[in-house]
Amino acid sequence: MNEFSSGDDAVTRAADRLLRVAADRVPCPPVRAVIGTDDVKAAHAVQELPAPRRLAAGGRVTGRRIGFTSPAVQRQPDVEQPDVGVLFADTGVEDGASVPVDEMLQPKVDRGDGTAGPGDPPAALAWLARTARDVGDPLRADTVVLSGALGPMVPAAGGDVFRADITGLGSVPVRFHTSGGEGVPA
Repeated sequence: MNEFSSGDDAVTRAADRLLRVAADRVPCPPVRAVIGTDDVKAAHAVQELPAPRRLAAGGRVTGRRIGFTSPAVQRQPDVEQPDVGVLFADTGVEDGASVPVDEMLQPKVDRGDGTAGPGDPPAALAWLARTARDVGDPLRADTVVLSGALGPMVPAAGGDVFRADITGLGSVPVRFHTSGGEGVPA
C-alpha cells in the first residue's frame, strides 16, 4: 500500500471527500485542489485510503484499473499521466446485465477505436506494474486489470446501448437503464 503520514491532512481530507461522494452520490470539486497536481504518491494514497474501509464493510478487491492511458483521454480532464485505482466486486457488471445509470455520478462510455490508445495495451499494463510496485502494492498473478480507455469518453443515459468489437476477442455489449426500468432487457 502507499506510504504517507497519518498526519497528512491533505490526503485524509481528499479521501474523506471521495468517501462522502460515494455515500451521498453528490459530486465534489476535483481533489487536486486539496492535494495539488504534482504529487503522484499523494494522489495514489487518496485512491487507496478508502479501500480498507470498503474491505472492512465487506468489500472484495477483484483487480486494478488504469485510467487516462491515451493522450486524447488525458486532455479531457486535463491530466498529464495515467492513474490507477482498485476494482471492487460490487462494481462489476455480469455479462448481459444492464447498468443502472441513476446509481452513478457521471456514467460514461469509451467510444474510441483504439487509435488513441497507449499504442500497445501491454505498455499500459507495464506502466501499471511499475507504478504498483513503486507504491508498494505490486500486481499479483490473479489480479484482474482493466487497461484503460481506447478513446474519449461520452455520456451514457438510461436506454443507451453500446457495443465494443475487439478483434481476436469478440464483442462486449453494455446496456444502461434508470430505476424506472428504461433500458432494462426484456
